[in-house]
Amino acid sequence: ISTIEVAAQKAAKVVKALKAYVHTNNTSELTVFNVNRSIRDILLLFNSQIRQGVEVHLDLEDSLLIQGNESEVSKIWSNLIANSIYAMQNKGNLWITGRSDQHNVIITVTNDGPAIPEEVQARLFEPFYTTKPIGEGSGMGLSIVFTIVASLNGSVECESKDTTTFTITIPKTNLN
Repeated sequence: ISTIEVAAQKAAKVVKALKAYVHTNNTSELTVFNVNRSIRDILLLFNSQIRQGVEVHLDLEDSLLIQGNESEVSKIWSNLIANSIYAMQNKGNLWITGRSDQHNVIITVTNDGPAIPEEVQARLFEPFYTTKPIGEGSGMGLSIVFTIVASLNGSVECESKDTTTFTITIPKTNLN
């Protein structure tokens, strides 16, 4: 019975994370939410892939508040995490850090998969550009990340050498 109870609790967390991810806010109203919780919810959706051999290292400040559409913002984390896992071929280290400074929330997503060649880095955020085989990628993930971050008046940068790091900078809400 206790095993069933634990499994039910885990299933409830995944369902809650899925609902938050797919919920579409049909109004233009923005809400203030904690990026920390948003990232943790998305990680739940990748739990089975992570268990195959990805070690996640989370270092998130407690209160990383931004204003936006949480469902849209969660697509940033989803795309970056999915790309990291794919690049590492389901084995390696994934570091996610979250900090804030006086004006911004800064999230980094780093993996120790192979480096991204410079010529590919120059095109990463182009719609429909992909290096994945046909049928495995649409080339829209990083374009979506770029568009959502830009809509929040933020920036996204990529650095790829020994590790690959995407740095997302989003203005924080005045409630921080």
